[in-house]
Amino acid sequence: MFRYKYIEDLNLLIIRHYGQYIGAENQAAILDAYASLSPEHRASIRQILTDKSQVSHADLADTDRARIQFFYKSMQELMPTHGAVPAKPSDVTNVIVSPENEVVRSIMEERMRRSSTSTFDAATAKMVNDLEEACNMLGLPEDFSIEEAVALENPLG
Repeated sequence: MFRYKYIEDLNLLIIRHYGQYIGAENQAAILDAYASLSPEHRASIRQILTDKSQVSHADLADTDRARIQFFYKSMQELMPTHGAVPAKPSDVTNVIVSPENEVVRSIMEERMRRSSTSTFDAATAKMVNDLEEACNMLGLPEDFSIEEAVALENPLG
């Protein structure tokens, strides 16, 4: 399951996963989040914070190349073709908080390795161990709380 929120003044998309991580859930979360935003907001995203610390179960479903290509094509369709210039994937800082569970963490690492050709290239993602480290890496305000930021957004994910 997941929740997400776009924070306009930080050009930040937060995605928080918890419980069972099903299939290509992060790709679904990114697509859902982008689809919910205006073209200008989609183009303005410069940081993605993905919190997987509370994922309790994951597998390798939906990590095949066809799924990855579907995600890539879907992202291209969501990006504006005029007006605001979208950020290139290399311009987006992508920080991922690792799952606390060691077994789940190793599965997630393998998922990332398999999906490294996607739009938000896993090879450029920065893996961290906790939210504080992620917030520091993104230069977020000291009083920033991811819990408050995503508390009410997309509760069904």
